[in-house]
Amino acid sequence: MKQDKPLKKVSRRSFTKAITGPLVITPLAPTLSFLHTPHATTKRTTSSPAVIKDHIPPLTFSDGSLEVEAHNLSDPGSSQSPHRQKKYKVQVSGNQKLDRVKLIVIRESRDIPSSDTGVDVVVSEFRGPSPQLKIWLEYEESPGSGRYKLVDRDNHQIEVRNESIGGINQLVLETDKKLNRTRNGHQRPEMINRNIYMHEGYDNDRLFRINKVEVVGGTKNLPTLPSGAERYKVIVLVWSKSV
Repeated sequence: MKQDKPLKKVSRRSFTKAITGPLVITPLAPTLSFLHTPHATTKRTTSSPAVIKDHIPPLTFSDGSLEVEAHNLSDPGSSQSPHRQKKYKVQVSGNQKLDRVKLIVIRESRDIPSSDTGVDVVVSEFRGPSPQLKIWLEYEESPGSGRYKLVDRDNHQIEVRNESIGGINQLVLETDKKLNRTRNGHQRPEMINRNIYMHEGYDNDRLFRINKVEVVGGTKNLPTLPSGAERYKVIVLVWSKSV
């Protein structure tokens, strides 16, 4: 995949602060300003769907194996895609359109030199007419081998897009396997319902992880992820906006 400009790097300490405390509204140091682009927040209304707080993405993916945190994720329906048969609706108030994606890659190799933070961050903003986020998964061929194989080389396993449902533009998540709810996610005082789900995984409880993240209609192509036996962790944060 085409790789654009080199990824922006931050220190592990700064990265930990940015991830563990993104829900506290405090000014960040100038060196961390790229981690959060300020937008206007929206107050909670009396409607049943959640109203997005801009600093809280309605969808977050984290691999190892694959964990999904989401606003008000509906029970799965059927999808027309033979490769992603489970379809969920992210129940967010009003007409929604994909806004931006932040990709965070934490490289865990012991061979990383001390001058390298091992943490890479890149943001892509959706500007095309039919924005999509596509995620490919790979699984370990045998336990402890460190050799991974794509689940399907020709088709992605996760897709996030907009879809008109009942005349309202909704945020839709399609997956190849069922997402099982495990626990509550971060709950805000506004009572935005967030839950954490685990992807069912593949045969024999194989380890699996994110292999590739692609944006359609984004301002920047996302970079190629590490490959082979290199250890890394991927976090994908997805925002939508009212239109």
